[in-house]
Amino acid sequence: MKLNRRNVLVGMGTIVLGGGAALGSGAFSSVTAERSVTVHVEEDDAGALIGLVPNGDSAYVRTDSDGVFEIDLASLGDINVDATVTITDAFTLENNAGESLDISFELVESDGSAVTDFELTFVGSSGEFDSITLGSNESEEDIDILVETSTVADEFDVELRITATPTP
Repeated sequence: MKLNRRNVLVGMGTIVLGGGAALGSGAFSSVTAERSVTVHVEEDDAGALIGLVPNGDSAYVRTDSDGVFEIDLASLGDINVDATVTITDAFTLENNAGESLDISFELVESDGSAVTDFELTFVGSSGEFDSITLGSNESEEDIDILVETSTVADEFDVELRITATPTP
């Protein structure tokens, strides 16, 4: 299994374009409008708004030749059912956004459904988390990754979604 930033959604939001029903006027049946959207994608995970910086000592977490953060569990070999594997001091999570952010992690199948075969749990200085709040230019260092399995599968095709929203 390989998870990489190409599968990561940061700062998910929704853009809604289209028409609504005219309330009783019958004036028109639809409206189409075009809008432009500009998105800057950082090539290097460490320089992105949410920096994912691998610990250089981990064989399972690294940056590929394109600067993309990877969690590569294939090198662990086969993992037993109902097992927990811990990758210690795997990476540092950095908030480079200039404002406080709530950052959440969600593991989903490639079709968007919930993952039920295994779990990834992140462990920081204050314990296990699936979401964390980081202040402006703050980081959480030496995050461990716990991999917990509950069934047998030849390969898992999953995505790790990271969502960041400004802290109210």
